Formats: sequence, C-alpha cells, structure tokens
Amino acid sequence: MNGQPILGELTAQVDSIGLKHPTGSYTVTVQNLPPKLPCASTSAPLVIGDSVTTRLFVFPSPTQGQFKVSFYSATADQYTISIYDAKGASVFRKAYSITGRYQLLDVDLRAAANGVYLIRLTDKTNRVIATGKVVVAH
Repeated sequence: MNGQPILGELTAQVDSIGLKHPTGSYTVTVQNLPPKLPCASTSAPLVIGDSVTTRLFVFPSPTQGQFKVSFYSATADQYTISIYDAKGASVFRKAYSITGRYQLLDVDLRAAANGVYLIRLTDKTNRVIATGKVVVAH
C-alpha cells in the first residue's frame, strides 16, 4: 500500500481492507523471479477510501438470541448498548471499550422472549449515537 508491500498478502484476494488493512492507494505487482525470465507488471492504482456512516449494523436479524453490533467509531472510547423490548422495558445493558473503527460487539439475548427489540448505542455522556432493531425468534 502506498508503495509498500502488504505483509502476509500473497493470494489473489485481499481480505478486510479498511479493517485489517488501512485505507489508501493499492496496486498489484506480479513478477517472475530467477531462474525464470525476470519480468514484472504493475496494475493501475485502486484507491480505497473510508466510508463513514452513522448507521448501526446488527446481524444476523432475525436471530435466536446471539448477534453482533457494529458501528463507526473514529477514536477509541467507551460506548454502551442498551436494548429495550416493545413495552420499553430494559432487557440488556452493557458497556464496551471500543478500539477499532468497526469493532464487532457481541450481544446475547437468548434469555429474552421472541419479539422486536430496540437497540440504543450511547457514548459515555449518555448521548445517543445510533439506534437499530433486532428480531429475536427462537
């Protein structure tokens, strides 16, 4: 990336650009090494930018109770996921330390009844960052 090799990526597909690998300008260089005829070819640059969104990603939904939540966080911080049933009663609340931009947060609602639940993500000042829904169907 940006003129430097991506260590460990020697296959035809690169996974997790933007998560495992940073955004930037990528090229692919293919080369024959001796004893074969030494030659190389480099592709045109492909620019991968950051796509910031305020959306809360919840998957899978419907779920049997275990699911993941992800969102964009520009900096490391602490956030809280609160989940409410259709009557507005709190059924889940957990604080998470976020260290990555789209970190996956594990949620377990296996003890909850079937239904649609509201997910609320708040920062450490209790400001709502994002909301979403999940369907629990055992």
